[in-house]
Amino acid sequence: SSGAYTVRAANDMGGLSAESNSISFTAKTASVITWDNPTAITYGTALSETELNATVVGSTGTPIYDPPLGTILNAGQHQLTVTIPEDNISRGASTSVTIIVNKANSSITWDTPTDIAFGTELGGDQLNATAIGTSSAATYTPAAGTVLELGMHNLSVFFAADDNYEAVSSQVVIKVLEVMVLSEKLEQAISIFPNPIMDNMLHVRVPFKSNHAKLHLYSLSGQKVLSQRLENDENTIDVTDIPKGVYILKVFSENETQISKIIKE
Repeated sequence: SSGAYTVRAANDMGGLSAESNSISFTAKTASVITWDNPTAITYGTALSETELNATVVGSTGTPIYDPPLGTILNAGQHQLTVTIPEDNISRGASTSVTIIVNKANSSITWDTPTDIAFGTELGGDQLNATAIGTSSAATYTPAAGTVLELGMHNLSVFFAADDNYEAVSSQVVIKVLEVMVLSEKLEQAISIFPNPIMDNMLHVRVPFKSNHAKLHLYSLSGQKVLSQRLENDENTIDVTDIPKGVYILKVFSENETQISKIIKE
């Protein structure tokens, strides 16, 4: 303990010398740290003096924090530690607290798509949402390749949660229009007959040869019921297995598309 003490030297035989010296010293005190668990923060918030705010009694040393000021922690539970170095009057000390880092919210940018003609498959022109924050891939409903019925439809996108961001979703509305000719040039080049179909045979005349010309036939509910490559100038397509009704016929080549309404009786 602190105080003044008399010191005498001892010889080899254990005797004490006649002379004595007086010395004194002061014992170092213990440092006392007070530090409550900080309030939870959101991912992206850098550690500041709001969180690293330990108070020390009994030491003049500068607190050393781990992790230090300015650190951005991942979402989850973390330990914060402060260390007080030893100085001339006090012993060193350290303690720890716990902080919770909550996941942040993402945001979605997705403009309302332009109207499409019936028979158009959903693709990158419509399903083009971008998320700020999450690293997860987009999941669309309906999915790419879907052919929607006529009318108004909701398109949904979902980004799953990742390590630091919550899941997020959004919707836009798209309008599917009545059949329209998308290329007058192709309409003049291709003829489709008879319409209505009377004998289960549909004839498609393509006055040019193309390895990329195709025909798709859709029900009014958007279901693809027939798909066939048009390999010849004159193409005869058997539609015996297709029920009677109204259908949408889509004929397209490399750069042009024609959409028509046909009836099978």
